Amino acid sequence: NNTVRGGVDWMRKLAFRYRRIKDIFNTYRMDTQTLLGQQKYEELLQLRLDIESYTGSWLTLAS
Repeated sequence: NNTVRGGVDWMRKLAFRYRRIKDIFNTYRMDTQTLLGQQKYEELLQLRLDIESYTGSWLTLAS
């Protein structure tokens, strides 16, 4: 079987997946809003605001 874990074909498929993840990351790393869409992005912003208020702004301090 060519898809046995650790086989050459399996490793090529894994490498392709990681390259695809890297491409997506590099495309959207500075543009989260486009990746998530408007509604999810607004939910993320609200979540960050909630975390900031509950934790005494540790997200801001950490970045």
